[in-house]
Amino acid sequence: GPGPHGARMRRRYRLHYAAGSQSVQVVLAEGLKLSVGCATHVQGGRGPGAAKLMIAATSSLSEQTSVRVGVGVGQNSDLDVSMFGALSPHCMVHQKVAVSRSGSSASLTLHPWLSKTLRGKLGVSLGQDPSLTCGFTRRSSSSGHSVFGSLTMRPQGDGELSLQAKFKPAEDFSLRIAPSISPRGWAITVTCTKAFRDGLTKLQWALRVRRRSACVRLSLQRAGLRFVVPIDIWPETAGPLPAQELALALALWTLPPLGLRLIRELWLAGKSWRAFRQTEPGTAKDPGCDEAESAKAAAAAAAQASVAAAKEQRRLVSGEAARRRGEEELRQGLVILRAAYGDAEHVEDLDNRINSVIDVTDCLMAKVRQSQLHLSDAPKSSLLGFHEISGSPSVLRIHYRYGRTEHTRTFKDKEPVLLP
Repeated sequence: GPGPHGARMRRRYRLHYAAGSQSVQVVLAEGLKLSVGCATHVQGGRGPGAAKLMIAATSSLSEQTSVRVGVGVGQNSDLDVSMFGALSPHCMVHQKVAVSRSGSSASLTLHPWLSKTLRGKLGVSLGQDPSLTCGFTRRSSSSGHSVFGSLTMRPQGDGELSLQAKFKPAEDFSLRIAPSISPRGWAITVTCTKAFRDGLTKLQWALRVRRRSACVRLSLQRAGLRFVVPIDIWPETAGPLPAQELALALALWTLPPLGLRLIRELWLAGKSWRAFRQTEPGTAKDPGCDEAESAKAAAAAAAQASVAAAKEQRRLVSGEAARRRGEEELRQGLVILRAAYGDAEHVEDLDNRINSVIDVTDCLMAKVRQSQLHLSDAPKSSLLGFHEISGSPSVLRIHYRYGRTEHTRTFKDKEPVLLP
């Protein structure tokens, strides 16, 4: 049976809900894309479930304006139409109208660039959930760090003041800390995101703490596939959150990174053991000579594996790069025309056959977000699709278009990148 603590476990440590979604995007013609997907939601471990079919089409009306029409078919069917365009090179506008069985709404949001690294936000929403929102986003010019602040006001007085700080110590890992306060009380959300080497898979785990509740949420994203599993550690109906339950929530929040690290170490240890077992003893040689030859062979094998892995990564990001390029061309934003990484003397020649320069155009285009490209001061060889190149110090040369003007810039291996 469940034992003396079974009722307590069912009451406090329960699965809040489980959700999953999958979508596929198809390019029907130049400037026309169709997205088809589905989403499922199951309340609790054995509660009721719901499914929804989603169809959306995106088209460009002009060089600076795009429109999207989406339809959701399910228990609560809905229709939304949104338009994204540029009022000027320094201000973007987003308009949206949504209609569903529960009501309708309309919203208008402006995104002005206040400086090179500071972007504002001013939005108003009418209808089902009227609100007025103002905020800002500031990004670091030398790393992937950023700060976001927002104030939302509603007629019922149910507003919210929130702040989010993002720290990105590495290209494949980020940490977000988001405190907020509202008439319902305070809340703190800490989210970690880990990207896998293929660039298509992300693991995200979050801890949300309120004065009377705590929840851990785990989500896995693979291309267009997404799973979300939140677990209530302490529901609000159980009273104030005790220290031991908060410690348990923190322990569960740290399990994913520790588990991933353990699995990686075990995999590497197993790989090394298999390589050791497969090594056949040779004739007697000088121990020093054997060690030098083994080190040289291992270095050559590692270099070949790194080159092959980087080539496969560049192939995998080509689809994401094409999607980002299409979005940026519609808004006349940042488009990477050509990017090369390697020997400073040959970086302008991608057709050389000495493997001293690699084409990383798609790798950088896939990283463009909101017409900006941010790379930290970490070695460029650690980026997705890059690899170390022997010889003279490597540089990164980028030829890009922003608006209607083309530019070319060259960055050192450990120099941060901020475009435009």
